[in-house]
Amino acid sequence: LRDVRAGVEFCREKVRRGLRKENKPTKELLVPGLCLPKGLAPIAMVFLQGVLNGKSSEQRESAAEGLKEAIASCTPASLKPHVIQITGPLIRVLGDKHSGGVKAATLAALNAMIEKGGVSLKPFVPQLQTTFVKCLVDTHRPVRQRAAQALGRLVVLQPRVDALVGDLVNSIATSDARDGSVEATLRAVAGAFAHAGANVKPLTVLAAKNVCWEIGQESDDEQP
Repeated sequence: LRDVRAGVEFCREKVRRGLRKENKPTKELLVPGLCLPKGLAPIAMVFLQGVLNGKSSEQRESAAEGLKEAIASCTPASLKPHVIQITGPLIRVLGDKHSGGVKAATLAALNAMIEKGGVSLKPFVPQLQTTFVKCLVDTHRPVRQRAAQALGRLVVLQPRVDALVGDLVNSIATSDARDGSVEATLRAVAGAFAHAGANVKPLTVLAAKNVCWEIGQESDDEQP
């Protein structure tokens, strides 16, 4: 696992240096070998086995982080054949009892899947949405933050954005503003507006504004 991750990082750094030499943007680092039709398969299997069967939380977390880097290093076309193979197991990991670090890293990998895989993840939208919403109330802040980020990005694949945003706003309205889950849920709502705000109905937008105003008022009232 360590050697495979080091190999991916080495290739990414080599690509980064090449782009810098040509004065090109380095935001996306595509590793040629991982962009081949079956190039991702063996690498993904190593990382998935590490996430699912790692001997320690540290190994599982490192495997999830490595998987995220590998996903980010391939093209949407080269990722598409592996969407089912990768996404299903990662969702199951979030449903099991793991450390906050493992869950946060797994959410980051799924976020990379959504960003890179796009519409090929549509069959998983219901499962992903349910999983991300549950993670918004996790006891670990990094998990809540990653879940909010992933949920905000998922809305571009969700045909019922208005209903999702409405449910999130209602959950905020019935929660204590000091609860950490409120901050994460607000981030998810903000992400939904940023990525698919045009699909949110005016009444839901108004409800979101009112909730934010109420939270702001409560914060002002608590100031000494």
